[in-house]
Amino acid sequence: MLSTYVYDGTDAGSAACGSTAFSFLGTPMNQHYIYAFLDPRDGCPRYIGQGQGVRRHWWRRVKTNVDVQYGVEPWLCKLKDLGLEPVVIVVVQGLSKPQADAWEIGLIAMIGRLADETGPLKNLSTGGYGAAGCKRRPETCRRMSDALKAAWQRLEVKEHHEIARAKPEVKQRHAAAVRAALASPEVRQRISATGKAVRASPEVRRRMSAASRAALASPEVRQRLSKAIKSALSSPEVRQRMSATAKAALASPEARQRKVAALKAGLARPGVIQRRTTAIRAALARPGVIQRRTAAIKAAYAKPEVRQRVPAAVKAACAKPEVRRRKSEARKATLASPEARQRTSATAKAALASPEVRRRMSASAKAAWAKRKRLALQVQGGSVAEGDGVGQEAT
Repeated sequence: MLSTYVYDGTDAGSAACGSTAFSFLGTPMNQHYIYAFLDPRDGCPRYIGQGQGVRRHWWRRVKTNVDVQYGVEPWLCKLKDLGLEPVVIVVVQGLSKPQADAWEIGLIAMIGRLADETGPLKNLSTGGYGAAGCKRRPETCRRMSDALKAAWQRLEVKEHHEIARAKPEVKQRHAAAVRAALASPEVRQRISATGKAVRASPEVRRRMSAASRAALASPEVRQRLSKAIKSALSSPEVRQRMSATAKAALASPEARQRKVAALKAGLARPGVIQRRTTAIRAALARPGVIQRRTAAIKAAYAKPEVRQRVPAAVKAACAKPEVRRRKSEARKATLASPEARQRTSATAKAALASPEVRRRMSASAKAAWAKRKRLALQVQGGSVAEGDGVGQEAT
């Protein structure tokens, strides 16, 4: 059962609200209420909010000598200058937090906001948890950004933030909130559109690249990142989702063309290929990398479907003259370097030094020769059969 009453602004009314709103259900979970600020001059509602205890009295703490004011604060300051106070009413009480969110969203939508030009309310957001639907002027956003940047320069703020983020319950809440938000297609579309708009600026891309390089220059950051990726990829569910997402993205010919075009454009930039080559060599030079890579390839090739798909994909690619030409040019360019020839020779010698490798190569060669012999016999048998037929017809 929910109860409503109008708060008359007196301490007695406040005490009544406190005793009624927060004890009649007998559970600490149902202590929220919905309140409204009315204009004392015409009774028009100007603000809808929710809270517990004496939350509805926050208007008394609004300062008139502060430069940064937004939402309902300028209206409250104007009332104070006129010697007036807002009429505070408690619309409904005895609510749980989800119920309070629903009531707040519903009332704001029903009355309407000035920000949307649908009503008289000065609420910045559409209500509920967070700042959904919040609209601020550019100068307000700039001042808030400057204030946040100044706060982050203080060491105690950074330390407090790091301590809070290290708590498991904070991590769990944050992960749950992110998952809930990303479950909405509309949210994903907005995030994608915002990211594309931001990354369209060369200056932003340059800053992002510089920040990434600076972060990855730290061994500690690389270790944390590697540990997080390994932990995520150890889950079969995560790997399935990533595989499904990649397949869905590349299922469209236009998407594949865009990806190929982006790769070509990236590799066409000066120094990109050299940097990639250097990074790959540095990675392969680390202990255990080649062994892990070899083990992963063997595990993949142990699956029959992989063994079938890979040769088919290679044949399909090599059937294109353009691909064959590029592969030939790349091989010639590689072998034109004495250093590359030495590396290739050393690799081949090291491989042939292994009895297992020689055995596999011998088995592959024998199988290939047997296949060629069968094909030759089939061709020869077909020619003989054709000749016999022709001779019979002539006779």
